[in-house]
Amino acid sequence: MDVSSASFTATQVVDFPVDSTRFDWENLRYFIAFARIRSLAAAARSLNVEHATVSRRIAALETALKVRLVDRRSHRYELTENGERIAQLGNRMQETACALSRAVCAIRTEKVADITLSAPPHLTTHFIAGREYGLP
Repeated sequence: MDVSSASFTATQVVDFPVDSTRFDWENLRYFIAFARIRSLAAAARSLNVEHATVSRRIAALETALKVRLVDRRSHRYELTENGERIAQLGNRMQETACALSRAVCAIRTEKVADITLSAPPHLTTHFIAGREYGLP
């Protein structure tokens, strides 16, 4: 291969392997479940779907990524080296998505407003303040 033929000019379009507008994140979720468990049937049970659905989702992800993620054996799937790499990255993405979800939940449950409570002095001293500060 000639070195000059491998270079790109400013007018050439580079074909990136993943079109983010057509990438289905659900396919990645199914693949991650399979990669974690290493069984189509067990992954299907964990996702509450049929094993054929998991297989179809993995195939769709491979098509979208243009990378083979699993070796299809007669009775089982095995992750390829690329499948291992994608599974690790996918796990990190899933962990980040869970962290984001927890952060949003925490934001929603933070103090929304101050409340002013009016009550007779005896009630506030013995009942409310007593419980709040552990007073008798």
